[in-house]
Amino acid sequence: QKTAYEIYQCDWSSDVCSSDLAGARAHLARRVVVLGAASTGTTTLAHDLADRYGVPWVPEYGRSWVRTRPGGFAPPWHSSEFELVAHAQARSEDEAVRRTPRPLLVCDTDTLAINVWHQRYVGARSARLEALAAERVPALYLLTSRSEEHTSELQSH
Repeated sequence: QKTAYEIYQCDWSSDVCSSDLAGARAHLARRVVVLGAASTGTTTLAHDLADRYGVPWVPEYGRSWVRTRPGGFAPPWHSSEFELVAHAQARSEDEAVRRTPRPLLVCDTDTLAINVWHQRYVGARSARLEALAAERVPALYLLTSRSEEHTSELQSH
């Protein structure tokens, strides 16, 4: 039987470690979620962090959904759409955690953020989305924003 430290140090992609951790991998992996307003570098930061630590990057499923959604971003939006996006995002995270060589995963959004977008676009809370978000609390949120200096530079060019 391995100690917690031995499990943490294990190369998660090895056959030995994979068989030892098949049921525990998702629980042991720590998720870092990068959130922020549009054009604040969230995707770039999430991708770069994942690359730096050699772990999977989980992109924002909602972006691909909007590309195929009839009407794109335009309202009306329905709770069922946000539930679809949230469950797809969660599945993407679960699939990525099976591939990670370390107990770390970097995500470009999460179910809590999808819940916030639901409230904005539908105008109401969703008990289902709130429950899903409560089940999937990450280890760390990194929030991005535009700095005043950077915004001024963009406006002057």
